[in-house]
Amino acid sequence: MYHHFFAESLLYLYRNADFYDDWYGVIIFPSRNLEPKNTTIHQPQLESSKVRRIYLDELDNFTEQSIGVSLMQLTIASENQVVESAKRRG
Repeated sequence: MYHHFFAESLLYLYRNADFYDDWYGVIIFPSRNLEPKNTTIHQPQLESSKVRRIYLDELDNFTEQSIGVSLMQLTIASENQVVESAKRRG
């Protein structure tokens, strides 16, 4: 997954040099256990300020998130969580 992410990102930056200095990547996982285990080759990029990993199941309460993040969280939520969240929002 990381090979593909960095290959595509760097190819885009190569072809669009105007964005090279001001890029930022976000990698979204449903949960931490789905992240690739062998990250050695990409560790410098993953630890840089240019890349952020987000784990949807570790984000706080649905009601405190932006609508975009909340929609993404819904993709991994259980049916009970969705029902409870809908009830709270009225």
